Amino acid sequence: MSSTNPDELSLLADKNPREQNTVGDRFVYWPLVLTFGSPIILVLVWTAPDPWGFIGVLTVYFLWCGSALGVLIVALIWLYRQQWRRAASAIILPASALAAVLNLNFVAKTTIWAGDRLELLATFSRYSREISNLPHQEGPRVATFMWRDLNGFGMDLGYVLLVYDESDEIALPAGQRSAAWRENAGSDLQCRLTGVEHVFGHCYFVGRGFDC
Repeated sequence: MSSTNPDELSLLADKNPREQNTVGDRFVYWPLVLTFGSPIILVLVWTAPDPWGFIGVLTVYFLWCGSALGVLIVALIWLYRQQWRRAASAIILPASALAAVLNLNFVAKTTIWAGDRLELLATFSRYSREISNLPHQEGPRVATFMWRDLNGFGMDLGYVLLVYDESDEIALPAGQRSAAWRENAGSDLQCRLTGVEHVFGHCYFVGRGFDC
């Protein structure tokens, strides 16, 4: 039968409980996974068909910010318990979410830019077949494909078109495009264009106004 020295009991009673909480203090990696995983998921869900891509991006963004708020509370508890490694490794998630909120325009543009190119890379073989089947005619060959419909949720924001332009005249001011190009371009490109963005080769993302 073992016995405990009264002096030992006194030492245990006087021991700082915070020091006991530091036992097992270590770096945790799941906040790091959420920090880098959330932007990747934002890009992936943007590739979903309209309007689910937009809904998915909003959902992921709110989940990102919500989880960051929860982790911030946990990090503060770890700080109170002097579990410095756990707190330091957790704070990266709230910091990244705060940076995203303060730079929302940049996050949105980057998500759209990366998501559109990822989707085009995955589906370009289908567009390439249609482009190769374009009839040979006088003037440059131009093909137009619907890329995104921006008129959901009651917002008449127009459309984004994927345009293959053999002559790259779509990048020129309207007055400098040839008559042959205008004849081959079709009605979609005769509307008010809100922006032309070169992707690669002869491919462009072109914003088309709703009032056409």
